[in-house]
Amino acid sequence: MTSSIKQLLALGPIPADSEMSDELFEKYDKLLNFSQPLSYDDAVQLTGLFSPDCDGLNWAILKAIEEACDTSEELMSIADKCTSEEYAALLRSRADISGTQEE
Repeated sequence: MTSSIKQLLALGPIPADSEMSDELFEKYDKLLNFSQPLSYDDAVQLTGLFSPDCDGLNWAILKAIEEACDTSEELMSIADKCTSEEYAALLRSRADISGTQEE
C-alpha cells in the first residue's frame, strides 16, 4: 500500500462541502494527485472515501480507480465495493463500455 493511500485512509471519507475546510481540501487534493497509476489493491481502498457532494475530489478518486483497472471485471468488482451509489453506477457503466470494447 502506498504512503498516499495510507494517509488518505487515515483522513477517512471525504466530508461534505459544507464541512470541508480549505486546508483539509488541499490535503485530500494533494494526496489524490498520484504520480503513477495505483495497483488494483490500492484502488479498492479508495472505494470508501467518496464524499456526498465534493465532486472534484470524487472525480479524482474515480479517475485513479479507472486507471488502476485493467479489465471490465476489475471495474465491476470495485463498483460492488463502492460506498457511493452514484459513483458505483458510473463505474458499472464504464465497465460495461470497457467490456464492449474488449470483445
